[in-house]
Amino acid sequence: MIRNRNSHEAIASRTEDTQGVQQALKRAVTETIREHAMSGHKIVFWRDNQIVWDEASTNSIVDGQTEN
Repeated sequence: MIRNRNSHEAIASRTEDTQGVQQALKRAVTETIREHAMSGHKIVFWRDNQIVWDEASTNSIVDGQTEN
């Protein structure tokens, strides 16, 4: 595998913006939950050391925490 120093530096510079990365991830999760809810699919997440399958809704995840 050929490694390009410039590409590694570009990736490192993008990940320095932790707030931007967190916002992008939150948008991605919200969109994924919305798509699952519209299609009738369940979402899967981790709660109390168990895998949980639940109905998807936009209220399923709030601030990165799953609701009971």
